[in-house]
Amino acid sequence: MMDQMEPAIDELVPAQQVLTREFTKLSRPARALIHPAQTCGDYLETLVDEQLLEDALDFIGHALPLRHAIWWGCCCIAAVTPPETLEGKDRKAFAGTCRWVADPTDRRREYVHRVTRVVTDVTASILLARAAGYPNMKLPEPLAALKRNFKKEGVIAAVNIATLDGDDVDATRRQFLEIGLDVSRGKTVWHPPQN
Repeated sequence: MMDQMEPAIDELVPAQQVLTREFTKLSRPARALIHPAQTCGDYLETLVDEQLLEDALDFIGHALPLRHAIWWGCCCIAAVTPPETLEGKDRKAFAGTCRWVADPTDRRREYVHRVTRVVTDVTASILLARAAGYPNMKLPEPLAALKRNFKKEGVIAAVNIATLDGDDVDATRRQFLEIGLDVSRGKTVWHPPQN
């Protein structure tokens, strides 16, 4: 029960562990900045100092556990688009995703999967819901060897799309990084659904 209050990223863990564990789309300049003993927190700080904000978003998205990453996506979308202004499938997808984060049951996962199966527009809310709702399936061995986490890539894509809804893309990226750090430190936690 209290595990949801624990930091999701141990800032003292070497950043190289994240890069070894998961495939990331970090740019060459971002990869050139990593040092063997560098912590996740130090690496994120370096990426921000070097203005590699998109790389920093990618890194934090992969460093967070999946449920935390999806919650981070919910918080980012809500920061630039008030949930009450969402309409139609976006509203259903966003609400369903938030409910799944708070109570990650198969029933809630299946709901967001159904809501986003057929859509005409791919939005940040839809991509995020797909990351939460996509069924857990064992990948064939050639794909599993790639170490790709397609759900986390969906979260990162949703967060990147949401940056376009802010007034200034770089300022929004910085805001989203702060939100990600708050999620990782247990400062922004999900609450059980009201219904």
